[in-house]
Amino acid sequence: MFKARFNAILAIVAGVAAIAIAGMADAYPSNGGSCSTCHTKTGGKFTVTPDPVSIQLAANGLLTFKVTQLKDDDSVISVQGLDNPLLQASIGSGSNKWTLKSSSKYGQSYVSNTISEKGSYLLNLAIGAGATAGIYPITVMFADEEGCTTLMVNLAVGAVGVPEPASLGLCGLGAATVLIRRTKR
Repeated sequence: MFKARFNAILAIVAGVAAIAIAGMADAYPSNGGSCSTCHTKTGGKFTVTPDPVSIQLAANGLLTFKVTQLKDDDSVISVQGLDNPLLQASIGSGSNKWTLKSSSKYGQSYVSNTISEKGSYLLNLAIGAGATAGIYPITVMFADEEGCTTLMVNLAVGAVGVPEPASLGLCGLGAATVLIRRTKR
């Protein structure tokens, strides 16, 4: 009897842990990569916050790119993946200067003005009212004449939320408690 309860609790805890790990993997994708098709070296260093980015339908969200290392004073930030028609994305006011560029190789991307010093650069991203809720991967590149650094960021649109691992753990403990009490009756 005790062994059956223990196995049931262990199965519930393992299930909750698997859900929590999967949620964390979606929330924090691996960063890195390279732009080896065009560049031979790694570019400067930068971060993107927040990650994941969460924007409601028909609303704006602010992406901050913090440049911490420049290798060239002729660098740009390029944001790709916003041309997905399900997003209905555009650039809102209050951003640094961004230009929508198209190429046959990369599709559409929003490209910053030339970056010649370290600091924070803003992108005010507007999501359309008719956008489809979901999680969309976007690629952010920081490139100069020789090098390029790439980060992958998740964009959560609409009512999509990423479950917090602690909340999932509490749900698992509650389910385990209910199971134990039922088996005692």
